[in-house]
Amino acid sequence: MNIATIQSNFFGIYENQKNLANKVKDWVKNNLIGRKIYVASCNKTIELNWQGLKNDLGEYHYPLYIEKLISFGVLDEIIANADYLKEEKDKRDRLSVKAVHRLSSRVQIDNKVYDVVIICIESSANFIYDHILLE
Repeated sequence: MNIATIQSNFFGIYENQKNLANKVKDWVKNNLIGRKIYVASCNKTIELNWQGLKNDLGEYHYPLYIEKLISFGVLDEIIANADYLKEEKDKRDRLSVKAVHRLSSRVQIDNKVYDVVIICIESSANFIYDHILLE
């Protein structure tokens, strides 16, 4: 599996988590919305739309939330490199959701490697819902 790599200063200097989150949000709006990423391991294309990215930005996974924010700089690579894990039913039974897909990937921030779980929702398109960094 290829590992997406990013430096912790990718988004520049930030004073606190909120400041970093705002920088990442602006970057995501300008660089990721509308991107479609092919994932060979499941033969699916994942669409990066604002609704999914906004949800992902708002999913706080402590203690690695700052690392998660930094990883948005290579989110397209993280997704493209992902291995398919499984398909699940939607736990909330939404009629518009055909399936929930789980994938795994890795990201290296500076010299530390994190495992990443990616959750995608399949509706009329496949879109990212959340990505979680694990040590």
